[in-house]
Amino acid sequence: MPPLLNVKDLKVYFKIRDGWVEAVDGVSFTLREKETLGLVGESGCGKTTTAYAITQLLPRNAYIKGGKIVFMGEDLLKYLKKDGTIDIFDENIRKIRWNKISIIFQGAMDALNPVYKVGKQIEEAIMIHRPTLKFGEITERVEERGSKLQIYIPVKELSDRDLTLEDLNEAGERSTNPFILKSVGAAVAIIPVVGEEAGVKHDLLKDYITEELKKHKFSWKLREVIYDAGKGFMVHMESRDKAAEVFGELDELLTEHPVEVQHLMVFTLEWQKKIPDSPRVAYSSTPIREYTQKDARRRVVQLYRIVGLSPDRIDNYPHEYSGGMKQRALIAMALALNPPLVIADEPTTALDVITQYRILREIKKIQERYKMAMIIISHDISTVAEISDKMAVMYAGRLAELARTEDLFKEPKHPYTVGLLKSIPTIKGEREELHRRLASIPGSPPPLVNPPSGCRFHPRCPYAKDVCREKVPRPTKLSKTHIVWCHKVKAESEGSEW
Repeated sequence: MPPLLNVKDLKVYFKIRDGWVEAVDGVSFTLREKETLGLVGESGCGKTTTAYAITQLLPRNAYIKGGKIVFMGEDLLKYLKKDGTIDIFDENIRKIRWNKISIIFQGAMDALNPVYKVGKQIEEAIMIHRPTLKFGEITERVEERGSKLQIYIPVKELSDRDLTLEDLNEAGERSTNPFILKSVGAAVAIIPVVGEEAGVKHDLLKDYITEELKKHKFSWKLREVIYDAGKGFMVHMESRDKAAEVFGELDELLTEHPVEVQHLMVFTLEWQKKIPDSPRVAYSSTPIREYTQKDARRRVVQLYRIVGLSPDRIDNYPHEYSGGMKQRALIAMALALNPPLVIADEPTTALDVITQYRILREIKKIQERYKMAMIIISHDISTVAEISDKMAVMYAGRLAELARTEDLFKEPKHPYTVGLLKSIPTIKGEREELHRRLASIPGSPPPLVNPPSGCRFHPRCPYAKDVCREKVPRPTKLSKTHIVWCHKVKAESEGSEW
């Protein structure tokens, strides 16, 4: 199965008066569904630039000089201008931002508009993308009996053109095989938010809807359906008026229901197609009612409960929130449309240690609950280790080491990674041992306008030799999941002394 995100040989430079800033130079990594990548390194090493290049949220003087960013099978760099610059207002990339890739921005106070209520800002993100819903496949075979609203047509008579009244009249009486179903009926679509207890919640919601529908005397059918947005239910009725009536009742009741609902829409059903060699049926549909501000507000209420904020605070301004509450609000905003990928840029900056721990625990819990992938950026390697599956260590715009988090901590190979780990304070061990263990990396990261030749870490590396100053290190694959960019590691892996 291909990865969700594949970044290959990415190069991002900034044009300034003194020349080109080589902020990202040849970075490559992959990210699979539900996986968390920690992107770590000192300030100015290119972590944020790498992440923001994915969503193309970079300033005008940024040029993407090369590489590929393939997300869900689509190369996002095809939307660049011919000279490699970015149009942040390009409609194609705007459809992907927030809808498929969202960001928890660094600095919650700066990320929230101080003159707008926090809830309104989240609602705006939802309404701009205005969630749509397409019917996918129904999980049971449709066998309508005795209704005057359906006409059956053999699948072999389906063409790409629209069905006409003549098509229906001609083929209507000859359908005994797999079919298309032309219907003037309507349906209410309900999709719960999936999570750890998806099966239990799914059954709970089904029972809840069934009890509500039993109050009605008119005919209805409840079916389990696979939509483009996930598995849910379809309540099929004979008329759009009755569907609208049921929608209104469910709209009120589901707001307070313990199962969170990410979609509640009402549709007319236009046709249903039997899928060959399958008990499933595909649907075509048209929404009767657009996604409204009320729907967005209901979603914000759900989001606040998810991140541990009281819905009573939705209409407060940012200055009325504490630092931790602002950060939770940004997390809620990032989750608004259930994107498959979330980028968290220094999500715990300027927060105290206790609040940092709570925010990180909340992020991890939410990620596991909604099965999303995540890139978390930080200069604090110990913080990222708490929630990441694998880590990429960056230095001066290039990758130094990429490995599973556990492997990186147990067997760090790159001298820079070793230095970062030695600089982490600990309370374990004897006093003298702790003093010896806590160390710093001498020197500072180089300016990227005119970076060092060869390995960019060589001016600070205690093991540097002439080859380090002359040649850019190639990736050395120590295992399937452990890659290091270092001449010393390459030589030692081949059995040579250094």
